[in-house]
Amino acid sequence: MLINDSKQALHNWSKKNPEFLDALQYIKSKQKPLLLVHGLAGDYNPTFAKLILSSDQNMREHREKTHKFPRDGERELVDQLLGESENQ
Repeated sequence: MLINDSKQALHNWSKKNPEFLDALQYIKSKQKPLLLVHGLAGDYNPTFAKLILSSDQNMREHREKTHKFPRDGERELVDQLLGESENQ
C-alpha cells in the first residue's frame, strides 16, 4: 500500500510542479540505461534490476510466436521436414 500511495503522491506533485515532473523524467531517463548495463554486468542484483525495469520503466518480458501453421496441414509439414532431413 505504501508504494501505491507514494506513486500517487509523486503523480500529484508532478501535476502541481512542472519542474518536479521534469526532474522525474530526467531521473527515469538515467535510471534505465544504468539498470540495463549494471544489471547485465552483474554489478547490480539482476532480479532487482529486472523488477525495477518492469515496474518503473514499463519493460515487460514477453514471448512471441513466430510460426503459425494451419492445424490441417500439420501432418504434411512434418512429412516435409522429415523428408528434407533424410535427404541431407
